[in-house]
Amino acid sequence: GGGTGDPCDITFPHSNANGTGNTQTLLFADDFEIAADVTMTVSNVSFRMFNNIGVASTLAFYQDNGGQPAAAPIYTYSNLTPDSQTVVDSNFGMNIYDIAFTLPTAAELTEGVYWFALQTTVGTDNATNYWTITGSGFGQPGKYTADGGVTWVTNSSSFNFSFTLDGTCETSGGGGQDCDALFTANAAAGTANGFAGVTFDIVNETSEEMTITGFKVPVSGSNSSFDMDIYYTTTASSNVGVHQDPSAWTLLESKTEIPAQNAVPFDPSTFSQVDLNNTLVLQPGQSKGIYLFVTDYGEGNTYRYSNGNYTETDGTITILSNGYGSNATVFSSGFANRAFVGEVQYCTGEGGGGTGSPCSQEYMTGSDPLSSPNGAGITGGNRVANDVIVAANDSFTVQKVTVPVIYLNGSPTTFNVQFYEDDGSGSGGIGADLGPAISYGAGDYTSTFLGNWAGAYPLYMVELPIPDVLLENNSSSDAHFWIVIDGAVSTTGDFGYIVEFNHDGNPSHHTLQYLASSSSWIVYNDPNDMEAYM
Repeated sequence: GGGTGDPCDITFPHSNANGTGNTQTLLFADDFEIAADVTMTVSNVSFRMFNNIGVASTLAFYQDNGGQPAAAPIYTYSNLTPDSQTVVDSNFGMNIYDIAFTLPTAAELTEGVYWFALQTTVGTDNATNYWTITGSGFGQPGKYTADGGVTWVTNSSSFNFSFTLDGTCETSGGGGQDCDALFTANAAAGTANGFAGVTFDIVNETSEEMTITGFKVPVSGSNSSFDMDIYYTTTASSNVGVHQDPSAWTLLESKTEIPAQNAVPFDPSTFSQVDLNNTLVLQPGQSKGIYLFVTDYGEGNTYRYSNGNYTETDGTITILSNGYGSNATVFSSGFANRAFVGEVQYCTGEGGGGTGSPCSQEYMTGSDPLSSPNGAGITGGNRVANDVIVAANDSFTVQKVTVPVIYLNGSPTTFNVQFYEDDGSGSGGIGADLGPAISYGAGDYTSTFLGNWAGAYPLYMVELPIPDVLLENNSSSDAHFWIVIDGAVSTTGDFGYIVEFNHDGNPSHHTLQYLASSSSWIVYNDPNDMEAYM
């Protein structure tokens, strides 16, 4: 990174189910973590609020002190005017605004736990500000202080709050990793075109592993954000010839609410940054097809590409803009010849001292758990299984599992989590276990109430810390593993269920459920093949 770092962010997406305030009279804070051997330089912050604000009377960063903010902030900013306040949602008769700021002085944060704090003044809505909640917070629930930080109090509903920190990250610790990016200048000279997505190829030209860490892409439209799915080929080394074959591709990541800049074809300064949490590793000489697909094209977002075939290389990576433009349905059609225009970001060499890079796998998390059609039972001896995909010759150390749970009444009590190999059948089944079940009592996990499912049944987002379970794949093809969860009935003795959505055909298998009544595993298909939100 040459000392400048790579673009990165920490994001806790909002839920419109609730909010906490009054942020005009109280200073609120929530915690987050900077990973080991990482220094993040935060230049921009944003958060979501019921009703607009006047100014941020205080934005601040605190170090953690035993599960609450320390006595004094390490960075504090006063009376900041927002860069923008954009209506992105609504509920309870109030608009929800995405409120963005550029910090006057960047905050440099090394590894550890910190707290982001804010206080606001009334805006033109002339209404109370409520900080929106998130279903995927870190660590402790959000807290507030009425006495300038002398005393911190956990909010009464134990909510976590939504916010985004943007900046750059540098990794230290003897990594020896070189990071760079390549822009397709040749393809940018072509005739501009656009639709919902584009396919192309990338080739690792080195004798070392290469990690694809992100992209810069030209997405145009009047919206402040867009959603994107990123796929890579697993049964082919090129996109050519398989662009309409879903079985040849694996979903690397689904990204939501990527900040958009209304790209000008083809001015790279107007392109949008897409950071990958699930990085893609290319072996020496390996080639992969890539498919970038804007999932909310129908809402006015367009992916821009050019016409023709072009090649770009810096001797380390080669980008073959040799693919197909996509219409609004993924894998349904291909317009040739259409060329990827954008930037591919990558790192080569050994990185992170052998400790690996932060990553995640997400299933159905772009959907609101409160809108799910069903839930699969995890109480009364029943169990629910979701599979995890580990790429060829790679490993995944699981450290946390997050799932939304519905109860007929009451609150969560205890849980068990166990990991299994796949049975190798090809259709997805439970194989040998990878160790005993991990058991959680009431104080061993966190749960956040998100609202009532179907207007009647309490739904909680449950975060289960995992003691570094290693899922290792030494084969030459992707491997499936299974996470199996069960729990006790609620505090009122009523049944519990994990939130399910219709399986969308992605490479993961559908949910399996173990039925205590028949002592057998089944595909959970009520009313269709389903997949657990996880």
